[in-house]
Amino acid sequence: MKRKCNIQDNTKDKLTREGGSTV
Repeated sequence: MKRKCNIQDNTKDKLTREGGSTV
């Protein structure tokens, strides 16, 4: 797993985890 200090990246990862789709 990669750790990034980007809020956008974090939100993307969260959406991918919850939604299960890549935005």
